[in-house]
Amino acid sequence: MGEALEGFDNIGQPRAVDHGLPIDISGDLDGAGFNTINEFATLYSQDPRLTSCITRRLAEHLLDTSLQAQNSTLSAAHITWGQQGYKIPELVLILVSSDLFLYE
Repeated sequence: MGEALEGFDNIGQPRAVDHGLPIDISGDLDGAGFNTINEFATLYSQDPRLTSCITRRLAEHLLDTSLQAQNSTLSAAHITWGQQGYKIPELVLILVSSDLFLYE
């Protein structure tokens, strides 16, 4: 993933050279090659692990702690999020109303 993102500077502007040398963003994502950022984005967006990773990472950020990837509450939240169309605001609502945010 890092190779694909080398085509951008530290504020997200596209760049073709780094320290005077051309940047090669071609790479491989689990055996599927890419040569452009658009090809990478297409591969990445079609990876079935993407939305479950977003679910877990957002929950960890909201809770300020690490969570196990195989957490039943996260799995349920991920399924519900998918049923609602994978909209980020919906995921936030799903997570903050889940058992993860209940305190005893």
